[in-house]
Amino acid sequence: MVAVEENNVECLKLLCMAKANLNQTDYKENTALHTALKLNRNDCLKVLLSDKPTNDSNGKIERETALHIAVTQKNLHGVRQLVAAGADVNLKTGTAGQTPLHLAVEFDSPEIVNYLLCQVRLQLHFLYSRGLYWI
Repeated sequence: MVAVEENNVECLKLLCMAKANLNQTDYKENTALHTALKLNRNDCLKVLLSDKPTNDSNGKIERETALHIAVTQKNLHGVRQLVAAGADVNLKTGTAGQTPLHLAVEFDSPEIVNYLLCQVRLQLHFLYSRGLYWI
């Protein structure tokens, strides 16, 4: 986790080669992947995605995935990397059942909205917690 916080890509690569558990969480239940996104460490993100971390959800009740975090951070580069790595663009999070697209609209990120709407896997009909909404 410290390697990501300090943006030490070389150290992170060594940890990956040593098969360190990069899915371990910190006291806020964030993995190295979540930390890389929250701190906008895209070089670290690239290394982490190449190592295929399995813990995408941070375990909190909000069940934020790495993609949800990238969207709320308005990190288009991170969103693209995660989608390319197979992140589920339709996954809902939080008590309101928000998708990455909902969050991109809420956080006023037109570039990410545009990008997500271009994804063929995106489902345009969502059952939102307050009823059926057309996006």
